[in-house]
Amino acid sequence: MGQRSRLNLRRAMRLRPREGERGSILPYVSVAVMLLVAVAFGLMVGFGSLFAQARTASTASDAAALGAARAWAKSIESMHHDAADAKNDEELWRDTGKTLDSYADSGLRAAAEHYAELNDATVTSMSVDAAHRQVTVSVRSNSSVEGTDKKMTSTSTAEIVLDKGVCLDHGKVGLVVKGKCQTKAPEPDAGNAPGKKATLSPSPAPSYSPPKGFENHVKISTRLVA
Repeated sequence: MGQRSRLNLRRAMRLRPREGERGSILPYVSVAVMLLVAVAFGLMVGFGSLFAQARTASTASDAAALGAARAWAKSIESMHHDAADAKNDEELWRDTGKTLDSYADSGLRAAAEHYAELNDATVTSMSVDAAHRQVTVSVRSNSSVEGTDKKMTSTSTAEIVLDKGVCLDHGKVGLVVKGKCQTKAPEPDAGNAPGKKATLSPSPAPSYSPPKGFENHVKISTRLVA
């Protein structure tokens, strides 16, 4: 073996770790790997909890907004039902001509709180935009993100759509009669105008019925606003 070959062999032997040295490194490597796995697992759990709570808050605000909008719609539909059951013109037109927000009573807040609670959240604010027929609800999740004291929040907006039976004319709620929106009783016919003596009928007066063309069915739908 030449001198150069012997020198290369000696260098290789000096660079090769001894058996004891290899054994002493393994525990450190194992600990480092375990730490990395623990950190990765913690991040996965943390992000998983974050996404879960964000999804819960979003679902809660959607449900709360739709619940409030449905309560608003029911209040208006109730007006139409009363009109359909009216015994005279005064009862028929009694609640027409009002603005939309006059039908947005405390029932909206109660509905929003109910649906938020069903989805593990609390309503923090609610507002009604009558001009755009919308209600906006903000909620905060009741549960914190795992490992923190942070609670997720979310805001959703829902609107009502007057599909049938009721309508809006210059911001006032009316009834649909003969395809037109009427917010007050029509003017009396000339034959029944005040000052003219009514002709007495020998037979009993017939029971009252809404005017011809009155839509007996009402429908108000609700939907989330993107």
